[in-house]
Amino acid sequence: MNPIVLVSLRAVLAYFFLLLLSRLMGRKMISQLTFFDFVMGVTVGNLTANVAMGAITSPWGAAAVLAVMTVLTVGLDCAHIKSFVATKIFDSEPMIIVEQGQIIYDNLRRARLPLTQLLMLLRQKNIFNLGDVDYAVLEIDGQLTVLLKPQYQPTTPSDMGFTPQYRGLTRDLVLDGELQAENLSGLGLTREAFLKQLRDQGVEDVKDVVYAGMNSADELYISHKTKEQETHGQHGIE
Repeated sequence: MNPIVLVSLRAVLAYFFLLLLSRLMGRKMISQLTFFDFVMGVTVGNLTANVAMGAITSPWGAAAVLAVMTVLTVGLDCAHIKSFVATKIFDSEPMIIVEQGQIIYDNLRRARLPLTQLLMLLRQKNIFNLGDVDYAVLEIDGQLTVLLKPQYQPTTPSDMGFTPQYRGLTRDLVLDGELQAENLSGLGLTREAFLKQLRDQGVEDVKDVVYAGMNSADELYISHKTKEQETHGQHGIE
């Protein structure tokens, strides 16, 4: 068999074998990996590369493996977009870990998530009482999404009977003294009109501005360049 075809077939088998191993090892974010998890990941990746390459060490063989791995990865990404079934097969699905303050132990075990780590993830979200949690969902990327019970959720403006002014997205208009013409036109502003607004704010030269941005409510924020010499430790924690 042609060596390039052989290494390509090995790469396909190695790819799906690695995918299977990843599913079996469970879902964890990079920040949740222990040193042992990291070492195991590197080892498995290295062994997978050896399986794919076999005895072939030529540049063309390595290029074929990289090409096959890339095509398979892009193909699976497209399959995730087109098919919900493919997403469930290759990436699993979100898993409810806590429901109405009660831990779903079977799901905790299926996710291979230690109870101590679950409590740590909750504390990282400033939740120190499990009874405050309505639902906690372990996402496919290892993140924990938490919905608090209604009585423990922060008060919103709608709860208080009023609607705040819509501010929308702030567009960057000046970055380190340089005008961003595209964003100016996106807000319907001419260069002259914007420079007049700067002058009204006491800015004579746009070069004196580190950053300026405007939101959908036409609120302009300006950060000026500091001309004075900074004293040691003035703006830092030492």
